[in-house]
Amino acid sequence: MNNLDLLKSWYDRVWIDGDLDAVDELLEPEFGADGLMAQDQVKPEDFKVLVEATIQLIQIERIDIDKCMTDGDAISARITLVGLQRQNRAPISITGHCYSRIQNGKFVEAHNAYNFISFFEEMGQLPENSFELLLTGGTMS
Repeated sequence: MNNLDLLKSWYDRVWIDGDLDAVDELLEPEFGADGLMAQDQVKPEDFKVLVEATIQLIQIERIDIDKCMTDGDAISARITLVGLQRQNRAPISITGHCYSRIQNGKFVEAHNAYNFISFFEEMGQLPENSFELLLTGGTMS
C-alpha cells in the first residue's frame, strides 16, 4: 500500500467507519500527533477517545484529499471533512492539513493544523467571528 492509500485508509476506516481497531493497525505504538489537542501529543489510545467524541458530534460523510504530496516516507495533505451535525442534521465541514511520516506501512508521527475555530462556530459552540473578536483583544466571557 502506498502512502496515499494508507492515508485514505486511515480516514475511511477510522474517521468515517469509526473502526477503532484500525487505530492500532495503522499507527505504530510510539506514534504521536501534534496540533490536535492543547496538551501533549495525541497517542494511539488518545486517538480512540478523540474519534469517539468527534463522531458523537458529527456524522462524517466523506473526507476529501484536496491536495497531496509525498516524498519518501512522508506525506502531506490538505483535507476537507464533510458531514452532518448530529443534533440538527445541518451540514458541517472542516478543512485542515496533515503531515505524516510512515514506516513499514504504519504512521509513526503526524503534525496537524485544522480550522477548529470555524468548526466550532459552525457547530454553534463558539460565536461567529470568534477569531476576529479574539484578535482584536475581545473575550468570550
